[in-house]
Amino acid sequence: NANDVKVELKAVHTKPQYYGYNSSRNEKLTSGETPVKHLGDLAKTAYSHNDKIYKTPALQVAPIKASTHLDVEHSQRSTSGSEAVGVFSVSGSTTVPFLHPGCVVDIHMRKPDSNETSYFTKVMVTEAVHEIDTIGHYTGSFESIAADTGYLPKPEFTEPIAQPQIATVIANADPEGQGRVQVRFDWQMNDTTHFVRVMSPDAGGTDQITQNRGYVAIPEVGDQVMVNFVHSHPDRPFVMGGMFHGGIGLGGGVDNRVKSIQTRSGHRIVFTEDESIIITDKSGNEIHLDTTGSNINITAPETMTLNCKNMNINVGENMTTTVGMNKSNSVGMNITETAGGNIGQNAVLNYSLNATNIMNIASDNFTYDATDIHKNASEGIEVAASKDYIQNSEQTIHNLSGEKGHNA
Repeated sequence: NANDVKVELKAVHTKPQYYGYNSSRNEKLTSGETPVKHLGDLAKTAYSHNDKIYKTPALQVAPIKASTHLDVEHSQRSTSGSEAVGVFSVSGSTTVPFLHPGCVVDIHMRKPDSNETSYFTKVMVTEAVHEIDTIGHYTGSFESIAADTGYLPKPEFTEPIAQPQIATVIANADPEGQGRVQVRFDWQMNDTTHFVRVMSPDAGGTDQITQNRGYVAIPEVGDQVMVNFVHSHPDRPFVMGGMFHGGIGLGGGVDNRVKSIQTRSGHRIVFTEDESIIITDKSGNEIHLDTTGSNINITAPETMTLNCKNMNINVGENMTTTVGMNKSNSVGMNITETAGGNIGQNAVLNYSLNATNIMNIASDNFTYDATDIHKNASEGIEVAASKDYIQNSEQTIHNLSGEKGHNA
């Protein structure tokens, strides 16, 4: 009840080697060898020959979104089995109208010019065609593979290739704290993606900076973003970056001279071509680098504090300090001031100088000029001159002492 039987033994590569990647754990996923066991002699022989013909595994990414090594292994095993069933096939015509895909058939070969048969092999029908003409004459044909592998041939279908798409950010509070976002494509109604990774121009980690090294800017909820897909796989989306649109885009001004970085709260860095760099926050603090005038201006509406271990200030020409009200200087140890020319100090009201010891030294002249000068000492006052000592007064000079004076 079968004729025109065709038995095929094929050379087929049956050694896929899949790999995957779990970004949440930063883990590369792999699988070992996944051989297929044929029970039939012919299929077993064909499979063993293929193993010798194709010795090098075909390394490729797993066609699924794998999360574990076991996912990769299962996918690889399925592909190995689908390829392995192709090494042996039987097809032919038949007069049996009961064959159907999936049924298992024992094939016996009849000896020429004899009714004696011998067992050939067991196959599983993968395709059956039944035809009856207008006079009721039946013809049929079938295709089959070895029935003992537990696998089916790989079905023919068009693999989906996901193209970049626009989406809207729905959430950016990653439950695992990895900086991922959840987006909704325009064709989705109430569904969203899972939390997906965000591309950055610089992202990594080092021994010193284990997390968030590089450029970190997670899209805000409501932002429009461009989403692409790893290996064009629809189950592996990632955010490429944000997209300006007519409602929020302002551009770079005339001649595209302005570049800027601005946060949600209003902190911003503005670059203007050949003119300035301005760093501001929402409270009014500002650092202005004037490129044209080669100046730097720092503005703080309230308090500015500088903390460091050592500080050196070098001024090539002039330095001016203006304080609206009070100024205090506190130094833990010594103060040294040196002027190449004059030092002038002016006080509208009082000038006080307090120290354990005070020494005034002038290489030439030392002059006091005041309406009244008072000198008080709890103990003694000593005045010495190498030459003359002169006291002048337009009126009276009084020398007062609780005891007698001494003239040496």
